Amino acid sequence: MLRGNANAALNTWPLGYLVDSLFRSPAGSSPPATPTAANGESPRQEAARIFLNSAVAGAQLSPEDAAYLGRVVAQRTGLSPAAAQARVTATYSNLLHKVAALDDAAKAAADKARKVTIGASLWLFVSLLMGAFSASLLATHGGRVRQI
Repeated sequence: MLRGNANAALNTWPLGYLVDSLFRSPAGSSPPATPTAANGESPRQEAARIFLNSAVAGAQLSPEDAAYLGRVVAQRTGLSPAAAQARVTATYSNLLHKVAALDDAAKAAADKARKVTIGASLWLFVSLLMGAFSASLLATHGGRVRQI
């Protein structure tokens, strides 16, 4: 479910929204200049890849990734390192909750589809059985009429 390239994932909900909220400046402060990552990419793309890497594994962020993202968020938003680290942890936790909710919704939809398929299969079986019974009854009746 969390596969694909980071650019596509970055622009989709909920990941794009969560990563955007990660880099918001606190109210009443002006945002600092927007730095780019060491390889020229935006910090949002890098954060999206870090989040996706951990979310695909279904694990918590590694301490190294969390500390790195905390430093990047602090630099980008002007937050204190502790507040930035708390924001990273809360955002990733929010992402995991949304992924779990989507997983539950997918399971519920699959269960509903399974129940509908069972019902349709049952009615198909009954209609085929009724058709076979009608055909044999009319064949018997036709055979008797022919002999008369």
